[in-house]
Amino acid sequence: MLPQRVIKSILYETPYPVRSVFIQGANILASYPNSNETYQALMKLEFLTVADMFMTPTAMMADIVLPVASHLEFDSIEAPCHIPIASVQQKVTKVGESWPDIKILNELAKKLALPGFWNDSDEILDWILKPSGLTFDEFKKMGCLSGTNCADSPSNRRQTWYRPGR
Repeated sequence: MLPQRVIKSILYETPYPVRSVFIQGANILASYPNSNETYQALMKLEFLTVADMFMTPTAMMADIVLPVASHLEFDSIEAPCHIPIASVQQKVTKVGESWPDIKILNELAKKLALPGFWNDSDEILDWILKPSGLTFDEFKKMGCLSGTNCADSPSNRRQTWYRPGR
């Protein structure tokens, strides 16, 4: 989500003019405290892209809206901080032409020739699971993976995953 100071940067062109914005999964017209100022900033943009599941007031202002798949429609890894288990997430068949957020970002990065991105979503999931020694295909067969709860870890941000019996 855009930091609120970006709204001021758009309006006052400091430290430089902002001409285009990509907003993902956020309805900033409803969530920022000064919706009038936010509206004026969005109106000032030359191009606004919004990736969202819903046609929010912010999405209605966009030049292009990219449909985002719900978290139930794509393979992913769910690893909540409050329990030490990661599990496969896809629960329903994908509907329509919507994409997961990570695929949208990855495909945009490839089109812009930005370095450090992946060939496809499966490669991303393999990279996430690399510390466990599993590929995503292996993980899907297991269904879940036990680990150290991030609340218990020294950094309070890291999770360590391991295969059962390791």
